Amino acid sequence: MLSSDVIIACGVGAGTASEIALAIKGNKPIILLNNDPQSQAFFHNLSQIYTESLAAILESRERNMNKMMKMNNRCLLPFMMVAIASLSSCSSNPSNTTNTISPKPAPSMAQLRAKTNNIEPKAVSGKTVNVTLYTSDVQCQEFVPQKVTVPATQSVTNAVGKIIKEQDTADFNLSGYRVRVRNGIATVDLRLSPQSKRQFVSLSSCEQFALFGSLRKTLTSNSQWKIKEVRFTEQGEDIVL
Repeated sequence: MLSSDVIIACGVGAGTASEIALAIKGNKPIILLNNDPQSQAFFHNLSQIYTESLAAILESRERNMNKMMKMNNRCLLPFMMVAIASLSSCSSNPSNTTNTISPKPAPSMAQLRAKTNNIEPKAVSGKTVNVTLYTSDVQCQEFVPQKVTVPATQSVTNAVGKIIKEQDTADFNLSGYRVRVRNGIATVDLRLSPQSKRQFVSLSSCEQFALFGSLRKTLTSNSQWKIKEVRFTEQGEDIVL
């Protein structure tokens, strides 16, 4: 007989054995009505067999659980290593990979004076010609001739550039010029540099002689150019001294 709380075994048989097994499994008390030696021996053997089977099942489950835990640890280990490496790289000092960009120093006045890309005409390879430059002496009284070689295709422009280069000073700077020759009249258009502290009208008579006088003498004295007159302008406007 099978009860929800107590198992009452009346004798030994297949049904009694199953009831006793369920009682052992559920930890329920068993009342054996037939208390003969055969029934007691049967009950004792059945209890021992079931207890050993249950212990074997529990031991097998424990081994399986241990195996699963080891496998999980092996699978998780690589991910843990990657996570640790990522945290280490994030916390490292980034100063070793930082490049410092040093600001460029501002050019000095001497460097500005030495920059003559706009003043000097571009050199042209090929045929050259000899021309005579006329520059002022130290007293600003006479012109001193000097033979130079310039490209044949830009002889006038190059000659003007060489004279202008000599007139560049710390407080008077020319940033560019253009020369146009038409019908025997040469027009020299001059441009002051933004860094120039002085204007054309502030030039002394000696400085005017050295700049304008040297240009006029050079352009009109080289007969191959056939220049009879020279005009000076600043960005298209006549220079009034």
